[in-house]
Amino acid sequence: MKKVVKYSIFSVLGIFLILIIEHILTKKRRDKLTTEWLNNQSGFHLWCKPENYDKPFLVSAYSNTYSRIDGFKFKGNIYKISNGIITHIDKNGSITFLKSNASIVEKIVSIFETKLIQNAPDNTWNALFKSI
Repeated sequence: MKKVVKYSIFSVLGIFLILIIEHILTKKRRDKLTTEWLNNQSGFHLWCKPENYDKPFLVSAYSNTYSRIDGFKFKGNIYKISNGIITHIDKNGSITFLKSNASIVEKIVSIFETKLIQNAPDNTWNALFKSI
């Protein structure tokens, strides 16, 4: 019985270590990429909250941004985006969250973090909530 528990603990620790290494390597690979973090193919302008900054910036209709974003305001709704997630808005205004640049950990976190929000998670979101 003790051997089974011992092997189970080592298995869990091994998997955890692999996930951490994969997460670090994915982030390093992503830092070297030029990525459209938000691709807006709709006919609508939208506001984005940049990562680690509180002043929103405008993304025009039929354009994109290469800046990493924490979230965006589109048609009056505000969405929070987790790390590694690329957002695509098609010509009909449908939003798709792509996980191609996300690590396994970020893909799991995105299930809970990438979503429509009603309240500012912290003070850095206030300007986005007040934007037109």
